[in-house]
Amino acid sequence: TFLKNTALISIPFLLDLPLGKLQETRIGLIADIHKDLMYDADVRLANFLKAAQKRKPDFILQMGDFCQPISKNQNFLNLWNAHPGPKYHLLGNHDMDGGFTRQQTMNFYGMESRYYSFDLKGFHFVFLDGNDPNPKPWSGYNRYISAEQLEWLKADLEKTKAPTLVFSHQTLEDPSAGVHNAKAIQAVLE
Repeated sequence: TFLKNTALISIPFLLDLPLGKLQETRIGLIADIHKDLMYDADVRLANFLKAAQKRKPDFILQMGDFCQPISKNQNFLNLWNAHPGPKYHLLGNHDMDGGFTRQQTMNFYGMESRYYSFDLKGFHFVFLDGNDPNPKPWSGYNRYISAEQLEWLKADLEKTKAPTLVFSHQTLEDPSAGVHNAKAIQAVLE
C-alpha cells in the first residue's frame, strides 16, 4: 500500500514491481538504546520487546548503538535473544566504544556478517555497515562504506527486482552527519 500511494515512487517503477507477490510485512525497529550510557536502557528494551510480542512483527531489528561486548551486558543481550521471532543487528558507531573491534562486537551479538541481505514476503532487505575506516587523514568516528562493501551492494542489488529496503545505523542522506560517502551509496541505489 505504501509503495502504491507514496508520491516518491514513479509510475514506471511501479509497473516493474512484482506487486502481486508482496505481502503485508511488519518490522519492529529500535535504535540508539545505548545500554552503556543510558540508565533506562533495560526498561526501554523490555518495553520494545513486549510491544513486539503483542504486534508479532515478521522480524525485529536493533539499528546500532545497542551495547558494548562486555560481560556485564550479557543479561541485556539475553533479553534481546529471548524474543521468539527472527531478530537482526546493525552495528552502530558506539558499539565499538572502549576499544572493542567490530569482530568482537559481532561475536558478542552472534552476527555472521557485518553487512547482509535477505528476501521476505516479496521484499528485499539490505543491511549496511557504515563503520568502515574513514579515509586518511580524516579522523573521528568511523562513518564510511568501503569500496568492498559498495561493490557487494551493487552485486546484491543486481540480483533482485524486488522492492528493496536499505537499513544503516548512519544516515545515507546527509554526508555531513551520516555516512561520509553517502553520495556514492545514493548513486548505487538510484
